[in-house]
Amino acid sequence: MGDLFIMGKRRIFKDDFKKEIVETVLSGNMSGAQLSRKYSISPILISNWGKAYLNGELFEFSSPEDITRLKLKIKELEWLVRELTIKSRFLKKPEIPFEQTMKDLLNYWREMV
Repeated sequence: MGDLFIMGKRRIFKDDFKKEIVETVLSGNMSGAQLSRKYSISPILISNWGKAYLNGELFEFSSPEDITRLKLKIKELEWLVRELTIKSRFLKKPEIPFEQTMKDLLNYWREMV
């Protein structure tokens, strides 16, 4: 099996294998318990891999520039969500007073500058 190394009594699994296991659980194709039995891995270990996966710890970046680029993309998407939220409020029937929507718009544009 090319997905693990054996050092002493401990098995060390590659990140790709961990991601595959977690993605299988998340997709619903197999449960953590089923994968635990299939690969003789502790269910707690699979759970820990899941937490690491959700925190982005199982993903390797080739350079600090990649991380910076992704952070900028996150900021860009956050702005887009704000803009779409404000547009959505404008197009819906006013559930909130018009004055509040205008204040939101003004604050949004002030942040842009």
